[in-house]
Amino acid sequence: MFKELLTDVTLILVFLFVLHLVLESKAICAASTIWRRMQVGIVNGAYGLILMQFAVRITDTLIMDLRHIVIVLAARYGGVPGALTASLIIAAGRLTMFPFSTTAVISSSNVLLSGLLCAWLSTRKWPSWQRLVAMHATSMGSVTIIFIYLVDPQVLPLLLTCFWIISVLAGLMAQWYSSMLTEKKEMANKLAQSEAFNRAILDNVPEAIIIHADGHIVYCNPFGARLMGAVSSRKMLGEPILQFIHPDDHPLVLERIRQITQERKHAEAMEERLVRLDGTVIDVEVTGISIEYNGQSASLVVVKDITSRKRQARMLAEAHERTSNILESIADAFFSVDRHWRFTYVNREAERVLGRSKEMLIGCVIWDEFPRVMHTKFHDAYQEAMQHDRSVSVQTYFEPLDEWFEVRAFPSKEGLSVYFHNITDRKQAELELKQLNEELQRYSYLDGLTGLANRRAFDLKLLREWEKGAEEGTPLSLLLLDIDYFKLYNDTYGHEAGDRCLKQVAEKLTELVVGTDRMISRYGGEEFAIVLPGAALMPAMRQAERIRAGVESMGIPHSGSSVSGVVTVSIGVASTRPGAEGDMKSLLIDADRALYRCKERRNCASGGTE
Repeated sequence: MFKELLTDVTLILVFLFVLHLVLESKAICAASTIWRRMQVGIVNGAYGLILMQFAVRITDTLIMDLRHIVIVLAARYGGVPGALTASLIIAAGRLTMFPFSTTAVISSSNVLLSGLLCAWLSTRKWPSWQRLVAMHATSMGSVTIIFIYLVDPQVLPLLLTCFWIISVLAGLMAQWYSSMLTEKKEMANKLAQSEAFNRAILDNVPEAIIIHADGHIVYCNPFGARLMGAVSSRKMLGEPILQFIHPDDHPLVLERIRQITQERKHAEAMEERLVRLDGTVIDVEVTGISIEYNGQSASLVVVKDITSRKRQARMLAEAHERTSNILESIADAFFSVDRHWRFTYVNREAERVLGRSKEMLIGCVIWDEFPRVMHTKFHDAYQEAMQHDRSVSVQTYFEPLDEWFEVRAFPSKEGLSVYFHNITDRKQAELELKQLNEELQRYSYLDGLTGLANRRAFDLKLLREWEKGAEEGTPLSLLLLDIDYFKLYNDTYGHEAGDRCLKQVAEKLTELVVGTDRMISRYGGEEFAIVLPGAALMPAMRQAERIRAGVESMGIPHSGSSVSGVVTVSIGVASTRPGAEGDMKSLLIDADRALYRCKERRNCASGGTE
């Protein structure tokens, strides 16, 4: 009896192994089709038929085997369809493979009952081991009931003891072996999934991934193949790794490979040159680590193409060099500061003007190095340009250096660019030009001989005072003065003496006519005009008489004069209120008429009414 049952146990274990091989290509899960689950039931049912061939005969019509374990396995791997299919096949085999009898019908019915119970139990949301225990217990219980009903009570205890011991052992062994095979399969599946996942990651990383062992490439992702100019990753496999390294970099790369594979060191990012399949050389950045690949020590390297970055860096460096050359060649001093007011560049001219070398200034804060600039127009201009993000131009005097500077500040994202140059010479020239223009302007209104105002200045003065008097309602007086017999003076003493006489008279007039608002001008030849703002006729007459007496008192000899032996003057006086009566031309006419009347007597002053 034990021999046959142990044979069944062995067959069950062999069956489990075969079943796992059959199911290995496609595991059964909740999403599997009913047909797929029924196939599991068919396989288990067929194996149940085999087990019945090695059954223990209890009587002519009663046999004992471990077919119930096959039904449990069918329920475990095939669920309801598997359990029902297996139980139907085994029940049919029990009726057809052995003589038909009541015992055969009862046994077949018991198989169907076990299949139904196991199918129901397989749907329970219990832990896996609980479902298995319940299915084993249910199947063994149903068989036990059949034995109690059909077997002789005298041999029943021994029979049940053997059956339970072998069934429990077989169930435990089947469970252990099945779990072991399942765990192994799951580990293999997980490993395969992990490898597939890792390969999918490596294949889709947007950087070149290359694995090499013993000097040859064993893996290359598609990005790496494209980087090296290969048609596909497969074309890279087996190629010597040094074939793609620039010859000048071979020693360095070999040392890095040794450190990675032998010393297990992580290779930090380093720039190298690779040679593509078409022979072109590219700049790359390479990092590497040591790994195990297919059971052998290998190096995994990540290759980043930096050709474009290196080219841009070279172009940027060249641009910086060109900019630096330009800034060093310009006549202006130039410096730049960052957003924290730290010097970032200083050209040679700026070094000269600032009195510091670029090495001393770069990285230093401008306000710390040049505190005297604080609260000056330089400081205000720099702050305005930086804060308001607009260019600022200013010309200012820097007292500590006693010099003028023109400054232009241009903001940028990086900070501030400042151009400045010394304009002291230009400012001095502008000042001298201004003074010269003022001098020329003054001379244009002065009489070159006497230094008094000329006719042009007189006309402007008279017009201004007329307008002022009209606005304020104040009087305005005019004196026209003529040196008596001046032509005879020139004829007698000469023109040089005549010029001296004119100067002396002009000086006396300047002495006698007091007031900043009054003007003495040379009206023409030996004639002078005096504008007296705010003076009425009588004060103007008194002023005229003082002038007449003053000139005569000078005692300048004049032998040609018929009224005196010295130089004398005749003065015509006119006075009016601008705007109230007449016009400015009328004032001139009245003064001229008064002078004409005065010339009839000479050496006198004559005036008109207001």
